[in-house]
Amino acid sequence: MAFYKDEQLALFIDGANLYSAGKTLGVEVDYRKLLEEFRRRGRLMRACYYTALVENDDYSPIRPLVDWLQYNGFRVVTKPAKEFTDSGGRRRVKGDMDVEIAVDMLNLAPHIDHAVLFSGDGDLTRLVLAVQEKGVRVSVVSTVRTSPPMIADELRRAADTFIELADLAELVGRPPRQPAHATASAAAGDTEEDEEDR
Repeated sequence: MAFYKDEQLALFIDGANLYSAGKTLGVEVDYRKLLEEFRRRGRLMRACYYTALVENDDYSPIRPLVDWLQYNGFRVVTKPAKEFTDSGGRRRVKGDMDVEIAVDMLNLAPHIDHAVLFSGDGDLTRLVLAVQEKGVRVSVVSTVRTSPPMIADELRRAADTFIELADLAELVGRPPRQPAHATASAAAGDTEEDEEDR
């Protein structure tokens, strides 16, 4: 991977896309480690995380992550997700963040040398090309180790560098969690509640 210590870096993380790729690979991203890793690779100017949030939900599993990111060095961009019912009667949520990512990446392009895009969304291909035309190198993080691959072929071809998420897992992933019942039975005297609290 071509990173240079003196280059100015910015991260653009499509939260839903990265979550899907990680889940498919069995990789849970540790965002503290992610920041540390890219601070080692260059002069990290900005780390942006994009996600749609369902309004009116008393508890959304993404909210604690969003709060943590906001307090720990990330610029978090959110917008309300659209809820709808599909033809099968199932509740679906849609929240496309492509425009927000595009606006921010184009605005930051004059101030950075290297953009790292965490997404496999082929709709972002034209954005990558536009940012490259401004003299910025673009790396894309996603995975081809799933079936089908989580990255659109045209996006992978457009990137200056493709970074396989599975290869980053050791550097930025959390250790796999064992189910509470497996851990509890392995640890004599511990209860399942104790294990889950850890």
